[in-house]
Amino acid sequence: MARGIIVSFLGMFVMACSGCGGGGGSSSSSQTTTSAQAQTGAQIVPTTPVQYADGRPSTSLRVPSTDYGVVLPHGTAPGGVDSLGARDVYVYQSGSTYFMTYDGSGGPSWNTVLATSDNLTAWTVKGNIVPLGNAGSPDSDCVCYAQTFFDGQQWRMYYTTSTSQSSSPVVPLAPYKAMLATASAPSGPWTKAPGPLIDTQAGTYYADTASPGSIVTYQGQSLQFFSAGQIVDGKMMRTIGIARSSSLDGPWKPDSQPALPATEQIENAVVWLQQSTGTYFMFVDHIGLNNGSEIGDAAWVYWTKDPTQWNAANKAVVMDGQASNWSKNVIGIPSVLQVGDRLALFYDGDKSPVLRTGLDGNLNRDIGMAWINLPIATPAQ
Repeated sequence: MARGIIVSFLGMFVMACSGCGGGGGSSSSSQTTTSAQAQTGAQIVPTTPVQYADGRPSTSLRVPSTDYGVVLPHGTAPGGVDSLGARDVYVYQSGSTYFMTYDGSGGPSWNTVLATSDNLTAWTVKGNIVPLGNAGSPDSDCVCYAQTFFDGQQWRMYYTTSTSQSSSPVVPLAPYKAMLATASAPSGPWTKAPGPLIDTQAGTYYADTASPGSIVTYQGQSLQFFSAGQIVDGKMMRTIGIARSSSLDGPWKPDSQPALPATEQIENAVVWLQQSTGTYFMFVDHIGLNNGSEIGDAAWVYWTKDPTQWNAANKAVVMDGQASNWSKNVIGIPSVLQVGDRLALFYDGDKSPVLRTGLDGNLNRDIGMAWINLPIATPAQ
């Protein structure tokens, strides 16, 4: 979370349960693209890299996409719980119904809001679905960014927690940690498990952030790609770590080193497996620097054949102010869902032509969608 902060999927269940949930699986029951409409795919192409004032890395590659525009504007949730913003989106599927969770800003704290759709472009907002924890609990001030999937037996929601927040505007503050809630249906009701499942640890690359991310089953082990952050010399260094477990309930043991260097300044991983090429794609939110302010400015994607090994050179921008037709300064957390021969990319942004600064930069977000033709062809292919 880029505050001051698939796709969650369990690989073996996605392959075995396509269309019944899990976010990253392709749907056979409700597709807006038929085989007769199949596209030729997306070849990663060169692009002009962004130059940042502090020299943080950029990328000279791009995944072509077609932006649809805003699909869920803020201010539509019951009780005004998203009156100040809708952001940090995650989309998953069960049968012919699509489910979206996002962070609603407008109430006494940020909370996870649910919306449903049968076509990905028109959404019915239901409202908050997981209450804040009691005083003293890890999620007393934030039940935030969540990734949800079906593990073959029950629905699992790994969500972000916080125990402090700013007062005006209300924005959850670090440290961020990961918790779990379970349900028998994709819309809940949700039962919280004791937490946190992944905790921050002083002196590590996840000293100040250890929030949840996608889960992949690989070689008999569950890998969770969690968002990690550490404040170094007053500056938040963000990256993706891999936590390993033999059980989806944990305990989760983070690797001693992150999957990618903290200088990449990335967070909130959504991993999707392109089965036709055996390539894992990790979509992340990139934190850029604009007029001295750190802000999510792009969705990047990394790729590999081995999800335990990632190379910072294998990355491309997939959504930014150039690709978006409505949000030119802000691009928030990406979520992806395969629909036939295309990949739907969801993200949050801000319609304002002027970059909002300070904590206000976390508000006034809407949720948009873009399409990526499949398969994605990397430079090595």
